[in-house]
Amino acid sequence: MTKTFFSLLAAVFLASVTPTHALWPQPRNLQAGSGALQLSNGFDISFAGSLNSVPSDLRDAVSRTKQFLKNDKLGRLVVDRGQSDKASAQKAKSLSKLTLSLEKGATLKSITDEAQKPIESRDEAYTLTVPADGSAATITANSTLGLFRGLTTFTQLWYEVDGMTYALDVPISIQDSPAYPYRGFMLDTARNFFPVSDIKRTLDAMSLAKINQFHWHVVDSQSFPLQVPWLP
Repeated sequence: MTKTFFSLLAAVFLASVTPTHALWPQPRNLQAGSGALQLSNGFDISFAGSLNSVPSDLRDAVSRTKQFLKNDKLGRLVVDRGQSDKASAQKAKSLSKLTLSLEKGATLKSITDEAQKPIESRDEAYTLTVPADGSAATITANSTLGLFRGLTTFTQLWYEVDGMTYALDVPISIQDSPAYPYRGFMLDTARNFFPVSDIKRTLDAMSLAKINQFHWHVVDSQSFPLQVPWLP
């Protein structure tokens, strides 16, 4: 009797669970539908007219985003690793374009310039829309830093199964901005050895999680593993 009760309870719980997106951190506002969408093999990211002279670091961010979408191969964290999504995803429309644009009146600066502003004056807000009909997705922001944050969210919407990249619960509309202006991470390489490749990978992970302050504990009384050739 007890076993039957808990089985029924589990069934009710699972039936009431709604799909969730693998977004971290969770955006301030997310509205989602119930459809599926494929990512076209010819997917590209373009800039709207307000971005005529695109800063090089924004172009680099776009290039990394396209490479990430191509190589990530993230399977959905469910028992069948997304096999049950195939039928709906195969029938879905394909997304071939994402357009980036700045809000009217926004000043065009590089991501680096925006990220070096005083922390209280940085604008990291963005709006992301992904239609279900295959028309262009959009990211709009007041700054290139906001566009960059939107790109990291966009990459987290996609899964892969048997060579097909797809998103669920479209159409999607996200309005997001940081809950806290200071979001820091400390790495202690004075007491713990990290290869350069691991440090770079850590910075990439910080970017995906929208962490904006890197405290690098390079030296301490226990060790001084920092070499500065011009300061012997």
